[in-house]
Amino acid sequence: MKRIVLAAIVLVLALPIAVTAQSSQKLDKATKKEFNTKKKELKKEGWVIYGSSKSLDNALLAHYSMLAKLGDNAEEIIGSAPKCNNKDAGHLLAANNAASKYAQQCNITLKGTTQSIISSGNGEEIDQFFSSYQSHVEVAIKDELQESFSIVKEVEPGMYEVMSFFILKKNKAAMVHLAALEKIESQMNTASIFIKKLEETSEEKK
Repeated sequence: MKRIVLAAIVLVLALPIAVTAQSSQKLDKATKKEFNTKKKELKKEGWVIYGSSKSLDNALLAHYSMLAKLGDNAEEIIGSAPKCNNKDAGHLLAANNAASKYAQQCNITLKGTTQSIISSGNGEEIDQFFSSYQSHVEVAIKDELQESFSIVKEVEPGMYEVMSFFILKKNKAAMVHLAALEKIESQMNTASIFIKKLEETSEEKK
């Protein structure tokens, strides 16, 4: 079963995760331009720093610098809470949204990769597999999301929008995927054809 789990994790991690991700080896001219553009955009839209003594400029610069330092091992994940009457509640919702978006995209990626072989397995069990996988990732990834900063703006009197910027280390994320798949191994027992083809596809990618 370990071989099956590893085969599935290879499929997931071999593909890009499109959740507002970026990486760079250094804070070069292009990254500095992106930083300046984002800074102007946030200020123009009325965003202000939340829950930090740093200025928005310094928080944003530190965020981009960390992304550059981590390079290809970093993903930027952004969560949001569009309309809340309490900033603290909005901050929590934004974190939950970041985890939810990440897990959903991972699930879409895995489904897309295995679309051609999904029909070979037990439909109900495979649906359960994907649902369980997404749920496990969503819960566990919260511990690996490192918040860089959060911002807030008033959208109408007494109502606020909160946006939080996180950095996820891909090597840490890999362990989350592995743990999630190990937890649901038992749910894959009767989907033998599906599992066998997952292994075969993984071997072809090596």
